[in-house]
Amino acid sequence: MIKNKLRWNVQSLFVAVIALFSFSIDFSSKSIAFVFPGWYEILAIILATVLVPYVHSWNWTEILLSALYSFFLLVGRAFFKYEWEEPIPFNHGEPIIKWLIALPGFFAVCFPIVHYVFEYVQGKGRNWTDSSDRIDCLDKYPLLIPFMLSLFLQTVSYICCFPGIMIPGDNVYQIAQFTETFIDGNASLTAHHPIMHTLVLGGFIWGGKLLLGSETVGYGLYTAAQLIVNAICFAKAMCFLKEMRISAKIRIGLIVFYGLNPIFSNMLNVSTKDIWYASFLLTFIIEIIKKLQNKKNDIFLFLTGVLCILSRNEGIYIVLIPVVSFLLIKKCRKCGIVISTLFILSHLFMVNILLPGFSILPVNKRESLSLPMQTMARYVIGHYGEWTNEEEKIISQVLDIENLEGWYNPNSVDSIKFISNTNAKHELTDEDVKQFLKVWIKFGIKHPLSYFDALLEMKNQYLYAANTTGITRVSPNLLTTENSKYSFFSLQNYHLNIVYPEKLKDARQLFENIRTRACMLPIIRLFCISPTYTWLALLMIFFFLKQRETEVLPLTFMTAVMVLVLFATPLDGHDFRYSFPLAYVLPFSGLLNLKLMYSYVSGSVQKDGRMLN
Repeated sequence: MIKNKLRWNVQSLFVAVIALFSFSIDFSSKSIAFVFPGWYEILAIILATVLVPYVHSWNWTEILLSALYSFFLLVGRAFFKYEWEEPIPFNHGEPIIKWLIALPGFFAVCFPIVHYVFEYVQGKGRNWTDSSDRIDCLDKYPLLIPFMLSLFLQTVSYICCFPGIMIPGDNVYQIAQFTETFIDGNASLTAHHPIMHTLVLGGFIWGGKLLLGSETVGYGLYTAAQLIVNAICFAKAMCFLKEMRISAKIRIGLIVFYGLNPIFSNMLNVSTKDIWYASFLLTFIIEIIKKLQNKKNDIFLFLTGVLCILSRNEGIYIVLIPVVSFLLIKKCRKCGIVISTLFILSHLFMVNILLPGFSILPVNKRESLSLPMQTMARYVIGHYGEWTNEEEKIISQVLDIENLEGWYNPNSVDSIKFISNTNAKHELTDEDVKQFLKVWIKFGIKHPLSYFDALLEMKNQYLYAANTTGITRVSPNLLTTENSKYSFFSLQNYHLNIVYPEKLKDARQLFENIRTRACMLPIIRLFCISPTYTWLALLMIFFFLKQRETEVLPLTFMTAVMVLVLFATPLDGHDFRYSFPLAYVLPFSGLLNLKLMYSYVSGSVQKDGRMLN
């Protein structure tokens, strides 16, 4: 006993020292200097000091996830405290040296938290996913009640924001394409945005103008249709959770969370393709689980996957990866081969035959090069002239080198895409892209810190909640009717006069003030920002990889791909729009994967809480 107590004291002292040392490093100074940690950092140090000695097992998934979390915390903290004075601040290595020194202390804080969260979920998961508790009205009408509650909880938001919230830029571009193609008779549709969403959005607005005499009413009907489709998919998912014996308390909690989360309430009234995509993903997840239960639902699995593909350009990767992972599961192998082949053929048919057949222009190749373009732009600015004439020619095919520095935005790749597209001498070919990527890889090997700096500056807010991450009155995280008016003004060029009802002005302003302030509240704010869902997604991925069960791989791999997609987007994590699909489906994916861990699955044998094929 004395020996154990001594070991506990030594370990605690060691953890306290390295954690205190790490959190005291001053990242705003180029030299090694120290500052006194804040109260929340002191709390983290105390937590680590108490918990680490009780950790008796070390698993590689916990270690790797803790290392990632440590790195995110460290880099995020350093990034927002370091005073960048040079275009390429990492070239001299000062921040890197500090990070290496501080990393052990951050790991000492993260590891016990990850370990005990894993232990808690492992222990409580069975109670959450195999429960006989009931809530009579919810269990009697498992589809109708969630559907009605979902719509009811969005009623105030819908009325106050009627006819809806339009994204400046994207939505105007879509409606302009619809107008020029179907009203003016000049084919101008492009696949930059999903064609299905462009047709639905433009169709409702112009249908309202031509059939009802009001484009405002038409747009309001579009928003209502979006809410109804979302409510149907949400209710179907909640009904499926009931069939899977997920705790009624958890189901009620999900209804409240989805209905009252202010950022979700905001997004559901925004005319973005992400809402349709997230809704269809819920139905696709249900079909994935049904297939793992050996049900004959191949047609529905394919159809729900196609809806995901049609509602988001990268949807093909999101639905293809989990179906391909069926190859690892004997009972689903045949289905995996057939459905994945059909997805690929459908995508190729749409891109190479269907869209060209209707004179729909393909996606600009620069759209798929967001990350390489942004990192190459930082390299060009910081290492100007460090290339051969041939390499300069290859880069110039993709980037407008002459105007690059004036247009470069560290938080978004859209500006350099715009100027590069505007001054492009010709459309990019596959060979241009291939040669550019070769040069990009070569320069990345030569100066990796330049690329890392560009990536960090654009994507840090997917990983770290800084003071600037979250909701402010001008934040793209919370789209408002005020910034939506810019879109309405632009649409007047296309003879569309969408307005917000003047009678609702006071109610609208009051509602948006309340919603904005609610998003800023300490606990609620955590569920209104991108980093929270990135971290939760990583937690889910590593937790289920630790279980070594093939049945949990499809949804685990799908979640991993969704996280990777975040880092391929053209904007930083300040805009919640890109994180919304991941945030929306994550609770369902996690609960259903837990169910697969603890319950009988057709064709499986349960032993000691684990499934064996």
